[in-house]
Amino acid sequence: MQSEVDSLKQRISELEAKNAELLKQVTEESTKREAENVELKARIAKLEQIAEENSELKDRITKLEQKQTQATTNEQEIVRSLRLLPVADANTNTGTHAQNLIRLRAKAAHRDALANF
Repeated sequence: MQSEVDSLKQRISELEAKNAELLKQVTEESTKREAENVELKARIAKLEQIAEENSELKDRITKLEQKQTQATTNEQEIVRSLRLLPVADANTNTGTHAQNLIRLRAKAAHRDALANF
């Protein structure tokens, strides 16, 4: 009977050792998973930040494209206006002055539109 008790005590000791080993493995794996989760959460936060920045940049590009379109339209309107100006009188040089003034205004409007980029 004593040998059976000793045998059971030895088996209990073996099982407790196995249990401790398994508990250690579970703890190590849990720590590893927690570290991976922290890393993944940091990556997600970075990706969300990049997505927000991309959205802001897309909005800026859209606004710039609209401004460029408006500047082009303004420039085309100025060119049409230049075509409607009367031919300059050789004695007064009035038409040339008006055309130069319109060209300067067109260049300034175009430059201002590009400066807003």
